[in-house]
Amino acid sequence: MGNLHPDLQSKNQLLRHLAASVRGNDYERFCTHTQMGATVFDTQTLASILNTELPLILDAKHIPNLIRFIVGEDAYIDTVRSFLAELAQVLSVEGMRLGVDFSGGEADGTPYMLMTAPTAARTEDLYEPHAWKQCLPYIRVASLN
Repeated sequence: MGNLHPDLQSKNQLLRHLAASVRGNDYERFCTHTQMGATVFDTQTLASILNTELPLILDAKHIPNLIRFIVGEDAYIDTVRSFLAELAQVLSVEGMRLGVDFSGGEADGTPYMLMTAPTAARTEDLYEPHAWKQCLPYIRVASLN
């Protein structure tokens, strides 16, 4: 990979390190690599790496760790609630109805949104891939009967 532009090579290396930190639930390592990224990239590029690119290379099961690492444990549940409130607003604007096409719930203290399969398919088309990926751990697809 010697022919890669140095910035792209640095970005890919940072992404690999950050992903490994999240997968390994290693907050200290995540912080170290985020700080290193801040010295190499401008704030906007680092934010894009963390919020747009990193979610796409992680399995959905690791997204909760990523969100916890970015916002902190104390703000985690409020952040998830905020994601879901925005999602509910988008669904309502798109003509989907609370209690028919989607509803909310909570399991083990973590909020989630229950959607019908057609609603989930429509919703995925409304979101950028990275944003949809960040919502996936908090979406359950089932019948709302």
